[in-house]
Amino acid sequence: MINVLIMIAVSEEDRERFLSIPGYDCRFVRRKDVSEEDLAWAEAIIGQPDPSTLRYAEKLRWLQTNSAGVNHYLDLPEGILLSNAYGSYGEGIGEFLTALTLASQKNLYGYDAQQKAHHWEAITFPSPLSEKKVLSVGMGHIGREYLKRMAFLGAKCYGVRRGRHEKPDYVEEVYTTEELPDILQDMDIVALSLPETKETIHLFNEEMLGKMKEDAVLLNIGRGSVIDTDALVKCCQEGKFKDVFLDVHEIEPLPEDHPLWDLPQVHITPHVAGRYEDPVNKERVLKVILENMERYRDGRDLIHTVEAKKGY
Repeated sequence: MINVLIMIAVSEEDRERFLSIPGYDCRFVRRKDVSEEDLAWAEAIIGQPDPSTLRYAEKLRWLQTNSAGVNHYLDLPEGILLSNAYGSYGEGIGEFLTALTLASQKNLYGYDAQQKAHHWEAITFPSPLSEKKVLSVGMGHIGREYLKRMAFLGAKCYGVRRGRHEKPDYVEEVYTTEELPDILQDMDIVALSLPETKETIHLFNEEMLGKMKEDAVLLNIGRGSVIDTDALVKCCQEGKFKDVFLDVHEIEPLPEDHPLWDLPQVHITPHVAGRYEDPVNKERVLKVILENMERYRDGRDLIHTVEAKKGY
């Protein structure tokens, strides 16, 4: 029997789905309640344990996260399999990014501020999406789902990824990361959906942010570390950007006294673009996990394994 420690929220029905898979001894424990004994018992862990506690998991051979991001687990000892829930959140986050983009294009945040001030005044509308260039920095499932929607709405769409890949038919061009500095000045809307790796930390530093249009829209739903926060604050204080949407931050929760809160063009959400608790996302995640449990038991390759050196 394979001892598996399940640290994700599951309903009674979900619990039965786990228990129905032969070959496993399942132990269900909430992250905050997990003990050293639980960790020492487990050969497999499903969920997102505190990385500092994994030193007790001496028998661990496989860690399956319920998130797509795994940057906290890239230092696992050699020989431990790491897999994630890649692809489970793309559709929902693509819709989230689309909603923010449309809110910016139609100045809805500006009208919300006017309502709070009891002020009645028309705000000039920008040109339609058909005249906008939208760039997704990151062309994984999330980036592709966002650009599909933007292309459907008429925008000219572009992508950036590490290497050369086949271009989707809804994208005008796909560039490499090395070409990013040369194309930023042409983009009206830039969405970031990058994982945290050595190459992506502070990729958008003061120099890179400075290459963007003065009235560009910037969205980040990947990892907060991709943007140099101090540089972003400086740019915004100088009046750059039409809107900046941040669902992820270098420090979470964002401190109450952080200057980002009070910048008029910055809009903050608390890391909610893709949540495991959403019923649709949860079902997709569970399908990945349950399939991987069968694969691990049978000695087959897992889906969505992560290469620690790459970070994804």
